[in-house]
Amino acid sequence: MIGDQTLTGRVVWTDDEGRWEQTFPRLAIIRWFSFIHHHATHLPMTPAQLLAYLGPATIYAGIAALIVFGLLRLLGREVDRRHFLTLYLVFFFLTLTQHPFPDRDLLDCSDGGPQPILRPFATLDHVFQLLERSRDNPEIGIRVWLGNKVIQAAAMNFFLCAVIGAALAQHVEGRRPWLWALALAVLLSGGAEVTQLTGIFGFYPCAYRQFDVDDIIFNVSGLLFGFTLAFRLSARRR
Repeated sequence: MIGDQTLTGRVVWTDDEGRWEQTFPRLAIIRWFSFIHHHATHLPMTPAQLLAYLGPATIYAGIAALIVFGLLRLLGREVDRRHFLTLYLVFFFLTLTQHPFPDRDLLDCSDGGPQPILRPFATLDHVFQLLERSRDNPEIGIRVWLGNKVIQAAAMNFFLCAVIGAALAQHVEGRRPWLWALALAVLLSGGAEVTQLTGIFGFYPCAYRQFDVDDIIFNVSGLLFGFTLAFRLSARRR
């Protein structure tokens, strides 16, 4: 995708295939969010860009967690800091799957938006390509892996959901706790991906984030991994 400043004072982003074209007003804040949207959804991000991407998501998640936490207290539920942390992590994950939000009126949906990736383990194609590149040129091996957007996204999905699973282990009891963890993992990840696929359930005229079945696989695997690890460690302490 290429960024271009036109004579009309609007920023236009288009990818190599000409699939996406989004225009944004010249206002500085809109231009900045368009820049972050471009890098967050198409290219590997520098540390500064990553911070700008995660910063608003952190705020959104905190506000949502405070609202739900407060409502639970008003309803007489016994909730504490552990519940707030779990709520925050869940909302942080959900925010990252949808944020940053493009301008609805300026979103180009002439081709229906990004096509969903429905083939399981398509991420392995990128892994094999990186292995081949690393073998041909060992000097760039680690940099290529760390800078690859697909690998970054897969790792973030797995580890963030692992943290959510570890937090969830503090609240789940019963004879079959893993079934509850699995149900939450499928509901959380599946709901996030369906929201992407439908453009936040029709709020946007088309999807602006790409549905990927591998995201569900990594999310569910990560949550179950974190839940199992934390649950077993907690059981040993009892």
